[in-house]
Amino acid sequence: MALLLALSACGSQKSELGTLATGALKGLIPGQAAAPAAPDPRQVLTREMLDATPVPVLLVDNETSGRSGTLIAVADNGPWRSWRDAEGLGLNFRAGLLGRSQGLGEDLVSADLDEPLGALAALLGGRAGRVEGAVRVHRYLDGERQEVTRSFVCAYGVAGAETLSLFARSYATRHLVETCRGPDLEFRNDYWIGGDGTVRKSRQWVGPEAGYLRIEQLRP
Repeated sequence: MALLLALSACGSQKSELGTLATGALKGLIPGQAAAPAAPDPRQVLTREMLDATPVPVLLVDNETSGRSGTLIAVADNGPWRSWRDAEGLGLNFRAGLLGRSQGLGEDLVSADLDEPLGALAALLGGRAGRVEGAVRVHRYLDGERQEVTRSFVCAYGVAGAETLSLFARSYATRHLVETCRGPDLEFRNDYWIGGDGTVRKSRQWVGPEAGYLRIEQLRP
């Protein structure tokens, strides 16, 4: 996916970030090409640019399209945070877990995340070494715009401690793994969570067609 960056900065940084914003999220949408001018964010962004940015920034890799881009935080609604690009496409997260998508073709309309969040909290708090039986519910729209519900039973474990390096900054994290199974498919989500509870990096499943997104929190 092309860059989703719609940031204000100063001097030459403002010019660079403005150019990146024109790419938007189009590369995320199956069958829709990204704007040709949008560069790979890893070749353009620097820690200096990120530190000068007044809003939180995510870097997202779409494994289905093979494209990468950035989003900025645009709103908080209770426990939910909304992230968008310049064209209004984006993702909604609750405590770092994806609960809604817009503009991916096959979108996640909503998700019930109470039990997954409780399971992850139990692992992080040392109350359990493994958690099983948590239920995750996803909702999608079918071809007739009717809501389709998919339920999954999930298990959680700790893969270990890892130090992440994200744009010249290091973070100590715990790598937690979520494995979910439904009647006709299964998927795995991975979360790298810092000591303050921030999900610094993750690989999360959107749906059968949209596949996986890899997400890095570049500026909380």
